[in-house]
Amino acid sequence: MTRSPGQVSTPRGYTPTKRTIDLVVCLVALPVLLPIGLLCALLIRLESPGPIMFAQQRTGQHGVRFPMWKFRTMVQNAEELKASLQHLNILPAPDFKIPNDPRITRVGRFLRKTSLDEL
Repeated sequence: MTRSPGQVSTPRGYTPTKRTIDLVVCLVALPVLLPIGLLCALLIRLESPGPIMFAQQRTGQHGVRFPMWKFRTMVQNAEELKASLQHLNILPAPDFKIPNDPRITRVGRFLRKTSLDEL
């Protein structure tokens, strides 16, 4: 078998086995996580207008970019407000982080603290 440069070899059967384990774990966890997710969605909807979820680009294995869906934790116009808060940024560009970000909703603060925003 020839591999292209940078290609990583995996043990025979690893991918199907891992996929099977992933599916079984998801099916077992679904009855517990679905009600939690629905509650998060309801709280987001009650607190602020706008979509409940948003897609964020992440970098995965071998540098492959993919969309990751998350619960929305900020106000709907957070990107527009970013320019007016730029002077509070504590990270070098292009990163952006400010302490006590006013764009984060109350529900969003809880979701982030408990990591439920990435559920």
